[in-house]
Amino acid sequence: MSREVLTLTQATEQLRRQWPGMRASVAARQAHYRRAAEVYGRVAEIDYDHYHEALYLASEARQLADGLTDESNTTTDGGESDAQE
Repeated sequence: MSREVLTLTQATEQLRRQWPGMRASVAARQAHYRRAAEVYGRVAEIDYDHYHEALYLASEARQLADGLTDESNTTTDGGESDAQE
């Protein structure tokens, strides 16, 4: 991030401005979510009034980044494989 954030509001505003967009590559979106998880984790340590909310957002961002990894490994036909049971 370009400057140190101190509050949850500041973090959210900066991360929104830096969002690469849904048309960005999986790697770019994944990097954004991982950066968001780090930022919200730091905010939880600084902005005690929003401690639990910042921890939740950090966890959510990590899950979104991990979900993109899973999404990038699916097939193009809706995610179902052709394997026989």
